[in-house]
Amino acid sequence: MPDVMKLENRPVPIKYRGTFDLNLIYQTWVKWMKSQRMKYHEILYKDKNLIGDMRETEITALGTVKIDEFHKWTVNIFIQVFDGQPVEIIKDGKKKKMTRGRLYLDIQATIIRDYQGVYDSTPMLQKARGLILKVTKWEENIPIWDTYYYKTIKLHGMIRQLLGMDTSANAWQEVVDG
Repeated sequence: MPDVMKLENRPVPIKYRGTFDLNLIYQTWVKWMKSQRMKYHEILYKDKNLIGDMRETEITALGTVKIDEFHKWTVNIFIQVFDGQPVEIIKDGKKKKMTRGRLYLDIQATIIRDYQGVYDSTPMLQKARGLILKVTKWEENIPIWDTYYYKTIKLHGMIRQLLGMDTSANAWQEVVDG
C-alpha cells in the first residue's frame, strides 16, 4: 500500500468575488502543469445553466509526475464558480469575454512513496518496505517535499496575481527559481 504525505500547510483556498477570466485561469494551471512535466487529467467538468444567464461551473483536475522510482508528486486542483454570468469587458481597447461571480479554488499536493506498489507483492517485500520506511523517515524526505511545496505555492501565487489579489513581489520566488 502506498505511503501518502499530504501537504499540511497547503495554500489557503482562494475565495474571490468579482470579474475574472476563467479561461485564463484554466490555461495558466494547464501550462504550469505541463512546465512541471506533469501528466494532466481533467477528472470532472460540470457546467450547469441556472436562472437566466447564471451558470455554475465545477472543474477538478489532477496532475501527476514521477520524481524517482519510489516517489510520485500529485497536484489536485478544484475550482467552483457560483452565480457566474458572462460579461464583456473592454480592456486596453479590446473586448474580452469574462465571468462575473464567486470563485472558489483549492490546490492540494501530495507526495506518494512506493506509488507503484512494488513492495506489496510478497510478504518478504512488504517487510523490506517496512524497513525502508523506518530507515528513511519523512524528516529525511524534507528536501524533496520542500521543493515541491514551493512549486505548489508558486502556482497559487500565479492564480492570485491573475485575480489581482497579490502584490507584485513573491516571497517564495527565490526558493523556487534559485
